[in-house]
Amino acid sequence: MAPRLRKLSLINCEEDKLDLGILNFISNFPNRISKSLQIIWKRKCNRPSSFYNTLINEHWGLIKDFEIRVIPKKFTANKIGEKIIMWEMETMKTLYLQDFDVNDQGRILGIVMPPDVDIDSYCSEFMQNNESTSTVYL
Repeated sequence: MAPRLRKLSLINCEEDKLDLGILNFISNFPNRISKSLQIIWKRKCNRPSSFYNTLINEHWGLIKDFEIRVIPKKFTANKIGEKIIMWEMETMKTLYLQDFDVNDQGRILGIVMPPDVDIDSYCSEFMQNNESTSTVYL
C-alpha cells in the first residue's frame, strides 16, 4: 500500500509559488486517497486579503462543490491567521489549511508573585488581603 500524506508543514517558500502550490492540493482534493490532510504554511502577516478571500474571489470553480468553514485567528495587533476546513459530504474527506502553527497560537505566561510573608500564613493572608495575580501576554 502506498504511503498517505496526512500532514504537511511548509515554511520559507516564495509567497506566490506557495499559494499556487496550496491551490494544487485543493484542485486534487477529490483524487486524494487519505481521508484527512492538514497543511500548515507561513504567510506574510501583512497580506491584504486572506487566502479564503482569494479562493472565493479568484478560484470559486475549485471550491464550489465543497463544504467550507473558515476560522479567523487574531494573535496580536499585527498577527492574524486563518484556518480553512474543506470537506466533501459524499466521501467525508477533509482538507485543513492553516497559515499559522502551534508556535503562533499565542502563549499566556502567568506570573504569580506572593507577598513577603511566612509560608505558613500565606494562604490565609492572601485570601484576607484579596490580592491577585498578574498575567503577561507574550
